[in-house]
Amino acid sequence: MEEPEHLCIFIDETLNFGFEIPNSFASITLLAFDLKIAHSQKKKMINVEGMIELRQLTYSGPPISSLLPAVKSYYLLEWLQQFGDQFHTIYLPVLNGIAYYSLLAKHQGWAFEDLNFYLLGKNSTLFNKHSNKRWIENLDEIAADFMERESFRLADDVIIENGELKKWMADNQWNREIKQKVQTREGSPPLVSICLTHFNRPRLLVQSIESIKRQDYPNYEVILVDDGSTDPEAIIYLNQLSSDFEKKGWTLIKNPRNVFPGAARNIAAKHSRGEYLLFMDDDNAAFSNELSFFVKVAQHVNADILSCAMDLFYGLDAPDEKKMIHRFLPIGASINLGLYLNLFGDMNALIKKSVFEELKGLTEERNVGGEDWEFFNRAALKGYHLEVIPKSLFWYRDTPQSVNKTTHLYSNSMRAIKPYLERVPFELHNHLIMSQSQQEQLQQFRQDWNQISRLLNRIWTLLLKKIKKYLKPKNGS
Repeated sequence: MEEPEHLCIFIDETLNFGFEIPNSFASITLLAFDLKIAHSQKKKMINVEGMIELRQLTYSGPPISSLLPAVKSYYLLEWLQQFGDQFHTIYLPVLNGIAYYSLLAKHQGWAFEDLNFYLLGKNSTLFNKHSNKRWIENLDEIAADFMERESFRLADDVIIENGELKKWMADNQWNREIKQKVQTREGSPPLVSICLTHFNRPRLLVQSIESIKRQDYPNYEVILVDDGSTDPEAIIYLNQLSSDFEKKGWTLIKNPRNVFPGAARNIAAKHSRGEYLLFMDDDNAAFSNELSFFVKVAQHVNADILSCAMDLFYGLDAPDEKKMIHRFLPIGASINLGLYLNLFGDMNALIKKSVFEELKGLTEERNVGGEDWEFFNRAALKGYHLEVIPKSLFWYRDTPQSVNKTTHLYSNSMRAIKPYLERVPFELHNHLIMSQSQQEQLQQFRQDWNQISRLLNRIWTLLLKKIKKYLKPKNGS
């Protein structure tokens, strides 16, 4: 192995991984940080000769909403995007899946092309549980296990010196990815069909359509399904859209009655012509690069389904960074997590039309939400290739009138776990249903987090106003 000019090791709070590097690498630098402690704290940077510098791992982005291992992994991704070009090789621990999002970014071809990621491991979350004869206690541990496995699969190399861990990984189906050369697709970009649904929200639909028109991707169509709107303003606006849609070759469909999102989205998909489908609600707004970024990654990794991070905001006005509350991070195709939470992503996802049809679209139920969660669960359980892009590509408006908030949690959860119930003997169904009892606690936690995020955002806004007022030059000074 040829020695690079500069190596950097990131290690977690245990500080153990730095000592596992071969002594021959005299230029190795150890950067120690603890993401469980405030990420803005200064940490010691120690090289093998004992010289000490002070370095700071900072995160200046918006509040992050997800399970704890995902939040930590995202902090590292953001930091590496700023400073990763200083290094040739990054050494990271397997534990907690801290490398996961960074490895996804490299795997998907949009970051860290020239950076080598090596994983160092002497333990993992569930290996520790097994060794200490302790039960899995929470969803953070299930998420960490998934992220550790994915990091192990995607890393450029893995150094595991613990023989017991190696055996445990083999026994528990930890697999390395076989690296294959990416086939660059030639010819015109594939047609993407944006399947947009609407019901009685013309003011929001205007914003959604305007965001679509700002796309930097050249080859897309729009299929707008109005799901039985009765509001006079909505009907007038839809009539005004007809001529514009006709000029663009877009499709406008008016349902005679409200059939709920699952059925409305299926109608849009049936009228689409694209190789890919992108589903969009009338209260969301796309970033200008959403389609181009999705398609580039989908072709790079040959994904069947791609979701992404999203930026949440409140209010009826068009979104902007000042209105942003927090960034939600999906985790990916974890079948274990899918039993409890939809951490696959939002239905605002890029899906191969052929795959959508093979899965027979979305199930259609009135007065019940969770059709996107059920769809992702079914796709994951059937072995389709799902990935999440750890980057925000659209604005998600959090409204109290959303389907999931105005329908019953029990019904939504029962719908979501149908793909699991179909795969196990009837005698085990009650055990899966019992697992859903945690949903109320999880939902309450998410509501509390949203309220805290809104409060922090207001405090930060007021603080900035005070600082600007204080720094403003006084007359005559």
